[in-house]
Amino acid sequence: MAAEASTELPTVNVTATRKDKLTGKSMLDKESIKERPNQNGNLTDLLRDNPAVQFSNAAGSSMTPGELRPDQISIHGSPFWQNQFRLDGMGTNNDLDPADRGQGQLVVSTGSDTQGFYVDSRLLESVTVMDSNVPAEFGGFTGGVIDARTKRYSGSDHFAASWRTTRDSWTKQPLDPEMDSAAQRNDASAPSRFQQQFKKNFYTVSAEKGLGRDWGMVMSLSRRESTIPSEENGGILVGAPGRPMIELVDDGNKQQKRAIDNALVKFSWVPGAATAVDLSLNAARSRESLFLNGLSHSDYTRNHDSYGASISWTQRLERGRFEAVAGVGLQDDRRDTPAKERRKVGDIAELRELLTRQAEGMPSPQKEQWLDVLSRAPILNEHGGYGNLRSRQRTYEARFKFEADPLATGPLTHALSAGVQLAKVKANYLRPEDSVQVTYGCRYDATGCSGAFDPVSRTVFPKGESGTRFSSNGLWLEDRVNYGRVEARLGLRVDRDDFLRETLFAPRLALGWDVNGDGRWLMNAGLNRYYGRSMLAYKLKEAENRGLYQETLDWSSGGSEPDVYRTELGQDYGGYAGLRTPYEDETLLGLTYRGDSAVAGVRYVHRDGHDPVVRDRQFPDAIALQTKLRLLEDRLRGPGLSNAERAALRRQIAQFRRDNADMLNKATFLKYVNRGKSRYDAVIFELRNARPFALAGSFTQASVSLTLSRQRTSLQGSDGYNSMTSDYHVRTDKVWHNGQLVDVASLNSPDYNRPRALNLNVSTQWPSYGLSLSHQLRWRSKVTQPEQDRNSIKKIGDEYFYMVRDERLPSTFTWDARLLWKPAFAGGMYTSLEVSNLLNRRNVTGTYTYGDKRYRRYEMGRQFWAEIGYEF
Repeated sequence: MAAEASTELPTVNVTATRKDKLTGKSMLDKESIKERPNQNGNLTDLLRDNPAVQFSNAAGSSMTPGELRPDQISIHGSPFWQNQFRLDGMGTNNDLDPADRGQGQLVVSTGSDTQGFYVDSRLLESVTVMDSNVPAEFGGFTGGVIDARTKRYSGSDHFAASWRTTRDSWTKQPLDPEMDSAAQRNDASAPSRFQQQFKKNFYTVSAEKGLGRDWGMVMSLSRRESTIPSEENGGILVGAPGRPMIELVDDGNKQQKRAIDNALVKFSWVPGAATAVDLSLNAARSRESLFLNGLSHSDYTRNHDSYGASISWTQRLERGRFEAVAGVGLQDDRRDTPAKERRKVGDIAELRELLTRQAEGMPSPQKEQWLDVLSRAPILNEHGGYGNLRSRQRTYEARFKFEADPLATGPLTHALSAGVQLAKVKANYLRPEDSVQVTYGCRYDATGCSGAFDPVSRTVFPKGESGTRFSSNGLWLEDRVNYGRVEARLGLRVDRDDFLRETLFAPRLALGWDVNGDGRWLMNAGLNRYYGRSMLAYKLKEAENRGLYQETLDWSSGGSEPDVYRTELGQDYGGYAGLRTPYEDETLLGLTYRGDSAVAGVRYVHRDGHDPVVRDRQFPDAIALQTKLRLLEDRLRGPGLSNAERAALRRQIAQFRRDNADMLNKATFLKYVNRGKSRYDAVIFELRNARPFALAGSFTQASVSLTLSRQRTSLQGSDGYNSMTSDYHVRTDKVWHNGQLVDVASLNSPDYNRPRALNLNVSTQWPSYGLSLSHQLRWRSKVTQPEQDRNSIKKIGDEYFYMVRDERLPSTFTWDARLLWKPAFAGGMYTSLEVSNLLNRRNVTGTYTYGDKRYRRYEMGRQFWAEIGYEF
């Protein structure tokens, strides 16, 4: 039946697009995806050797080997949240709050990601990255476009299944020797910072089935799961819900879990050589089970889910090619927990005094035992969590494109193409019930703390919802003009959205010159503008603290009920009025040689970034008052004042606070603004063999690339557009660096910043033995990056500035390899062994602060992955 279906399916030429020599792009087909080292199987794992791509210095950390989430990438220095991800022609970006990479441990945040769809790369047919001279068809990015295609029915029936695994005993984890990185050191601020133990299992099943003479389907299921044994600190538990008031608990073992599930179904109908229709149904669900160490009853689940459905129709017409794609997508970030209240019982010092006094009254040997426990065990007086929270994004999208056949007009040949993109987005942020934080204070008697506790303060984040909806539409037109050996692509893209209420014009110009007319030497140039994405967080942030209030409960009257004093903390979010879409202007110049045995190229890419989005203070007058207040306080702390002068100055400060109380409180109000700029320069050299090199029955494909780059940017905060400071008197446009006051925009990028990168890929196949061996070698140069110390502030005249120091990181070298064996006698069975960081290099990738000290962060050491599978 499979052979019969294969012979009856017509040849599909309709999906082929024009040969494109002008766009800066790279493509991986399904064989390359299958053979190369792929670690966690994420989409971005396939791009580690792409010369235009930089990964965060925190990627692949040896401290968190149990995680499954994809690493973030920057393309040509652009912010990591400003790439466009596409799956089967539809956008899959999560625009809820992609710069927030948290794990839901904050009261107002679920955590999020740039990729709405955590696709398993083993389910993909191809991945194309467009990083320069990107055609006008694509918008909504300043970095680049990552276009992934799921597997399509090939014309014959197939089945495949696989199991892939690794664990901590197969992994080397280099760590800072001065850091105690045991799992019990995790805390509420970082629930999974340290992961010494883990086990990963990945399962995949896929099938292709012909359903008739001209249509068929592909169904794929995968599950990637990780278990991370952790520890919950024991100690003296005080006031936990449903437990005795005081209880001694031991350290306990507890598992954190991660899981990513994919389900993909694609129906393909090819009634003739001129028509192709695909219907795709996709689902990806991510689950992270966590708890806040040091808090009892704090278990919660962080969810990152995506669902999509799309239909595409490609039709060959008499004078061109028409393509239409329409679909709907749903992205959902969610925190689920039974803990709706977080409580703190008493003060540690008064609790220790109470417990010591109670122990002193105990008989021996119980007295000595309790006193010993008190000298060693921590007091656990915080419990619960922050309640449920959800952010949701719905996207309805349609794209239409027409490519006309070339038309000769005298010496010129024109190939026109045009398209329309229509999108509607709905989003909301929901807190389904009040999130309450309660502090219990000790009730005092003649001896001190009596051991009874009453609520003394409540901070309430009321239940509520914020939503937005908007339309985003785009038009584009391109004319590919050929004149002899010169080719020009003249394009213009126009976008309009009613979110920021802007109409954006993005010209795209690409030029190519066939130097000798034989296709061997090609010079490329380009001038392009790329407008970025608008984040839904700009609107949804207003719901985070809306209605926030605090209650003080006063029991001093002696009654059965306290006197309650309520303080409205109010809204501290100033919105995004007047915000503009960030954009980057690109200049490109390149030269490519296509020989019989090798393809070589060099290109220079320059990017100027404009109007990046940051959070800033809403009321400049309030900042001026805060600065004046800080100057008075600094004077009070300084030397040379008499007692009378100090008393007078204290009265002046108190009066200043009273006179300006309302405006001083407004110093906390923030809004989104456009401020700053960036500059990126890169020279990229690439070389690969044009056809596989044959030797003794083997065939080898090799490629090498070298990237020399530099980036300067005013975006110095790790939170991107959400970066902010609590030091409201400190200026943010300039910093003190290397003994002088400099513009923030003159600093090197604090991440995604290795100035030199060398990549080598070698893939060899021995068909007669069913063997393939792939090597991926990556060298990254040393880097000096700015490190802003929020605790170091320099006063110059009557103004304050942050001090920035240089952090120097050494070069890194990583060698990954994968051996795949699929012998003919095994009837479709195969096995593979993958080794990451084969030489077990201790690659330093950055530093981090824990407590009051800084420690080195390392890349993962040597790690083995094993896989077995079956294909027919």
